[in-house]
Amino acid sequence: MRNEDLFRLSGVAAIIGGLLRMAHSFSAGRFDESVLQASYLITDVFLLFGILGIYLYQSKALGRFGLIGFIVVLVGISIIRGRDLFGVGAYLLGASAFSLGLTVLSVAMLRGTGLSRWIPRVWICTFVAGGAGLIFPSAAAPCAVLAGVLFGAGFVGAGVELTVAHGRRARSEP
Repeated sequence: MRNEDLFRLSGVAAIIGGLLRMAHSFSAGRFDESVLQASYLITDVFLLFGILGIYLYQSKALGRFGLIGFIVVLVGISIIRGRDLFGVGAYLLGASAFSLGLTVLSVAMLRGTGLSRWIPRVWICTFVAGGAGLIFPSAAAPCAVLAGVLFGAGFVGAGVELTVAHGRRARSEP
């Protein structure tokens, strides 16, 4: 399989994962817990494949700082999925690590990247919205919704850019 195809597939995964994450922002309490958990797992798989392509697409420009952020993102998603090991607080711990890692990665992306600058800015806003929800418990629910929507929008945007950029390259090759 060509790298172009892998980047396009990763872009599609980022789009699907981002859209699912945005939808999850509004789904709490509306579905059976087992349905939600299965949906969260599927979302995380798409986000994982999406972030792999997003990072690899621009890894040379991101340097060590970007690599550290990427590793923290992977650790965060692993903690979220390792709920049995980390207990009930695993989601908060994993989501915080994921968000922190994505923020570090975003700062590296702002220094030099192949993706539009609005994408890392949106992910940094995700971190701020999530943090505001922790600092101001009365605003936790709307901050969580905002953070989820921004988070997903960043993945959708990055996925579209990966898919379009590599779709163009694939069509122009003989």
